[in-house]
Amino acid sequence: KYHRFHDLLHPTSYAKRQIKRLNKYTLRPIIYRPKPSWQDAQPIDGTTFSWKGQSIDDVLPNCHALVTHGSNACFEAMLAGVPSIILGDAVAKPSSSTELSEIENPRLASDEERLQLLSNLAYCQWNLGEFSEGVAWDVIKRQILS
Repeated sequence: KYHRFHDLLHPTSYAKRQIKRLNKYTLRPIIYRPKPSWQDAQPIDGTTFSWKGQSIDDVLPNCHALVTHGSNACFEAMLAGVPSIILGDAVAKPSSSTELSEIENPRLASDEERLQLLSNLAYCQWNLGEFSEGVAWDVIKRQILS
């Protein structure tokens, strides 16, 4: 649905094209991680296939950068201190690289930018009662204090 909405190629064809482009700029290993809910995802030659049993939290610690068109995975990468290259629109785009050619030196969000984004999201996510009861802080502190 996402690819149709954004007028992109079929997900596998799109991924193959971007991986081919990425290989022009880096010799780093590429982990291909399709959306876990996509039942028809297939491995792509020349990549390591990360699939359902492996969470993104398992992959990010050894990741140089995350490349996406617009997945919310870029938000998780930003929280983990991993830079992203965002080829479409995504929540972390303002503090990320946007060109595959930047793969060797991708833009990493500063601590100030991450705190601001978390503040912006929290402002929209929680109501005053949840703030005063500490519910919001219980959720947010796990992300910023880990």
